Amino acid sequence: MAEGKALWWQVRGIGMLNFEHKVISVIGKLINITDNVCLKEKSNKDALTGLYNREFLMNAINNIVKKAKKYYALAVFDIDHFKTINDLLGHPIGDQALILIAKVVEKIVSDKIISARIGGDEFAIFFSGINDQNDIAKKMNELMHKIKREGYRQNISLNLSISIGVSSLYKEKIINFSELYRQADIALYQAKNSGRNCQVFYK
Repeated sequence: MAEGKALWWQVRGIGMLNFEHKVISVIGKLINITDNVCLKEKSNKDALTGLYNREFLMNAINNIVKKAKKYYALAVFDIDHFKTINDLLGHPIGDQALILIAKVVEKIVSDKIISARIGGDEFAIFFSGINDQNDIAKKMNELMHKIKREGYRQNISLNLSISIGVSSLYKEKIINFSELYRQADIALYQAKNSGRNCQVFYK
């Protein structure tokens, strides 16, 4: 619509044929299903950031890997010293940091990437169709750089940073969400032990 709002309609109809069996008219009805579509969409999204939630990400990954013919991997990251941000600056600033990160993530994602907030200050990005760890590393470096820059610009933190763990890269092999997350979480732990503000790939 003109104001940018989308309306969803379900179309049901029966084609009327002439003697040449060509459709000359359609009899049917339109059903406004906007409320149903919006409700389903909201159930898949995190209320604060607008990113997908953990349940949607898990189901999406488990469905994609069943028929995956391209490389895929899962990256998990969280905000360095997020508790300190909440304690010193307050939870509203902490929420601003989460929203900022979500906006940065949305700017760098493509149709080959699904991003989600999976709990607290923890986010995840699922890569599909990226053939090399170097491509993922470049994306993650871009993410870290932009988060740090925007955190400074928006007066949230002089040094807002994240630590990232990335699972192994798979192709034509069914590795479910739980295993991908386990690998990424181990790599994330190693990133934190390496001084934070960095990314580590699972080996």
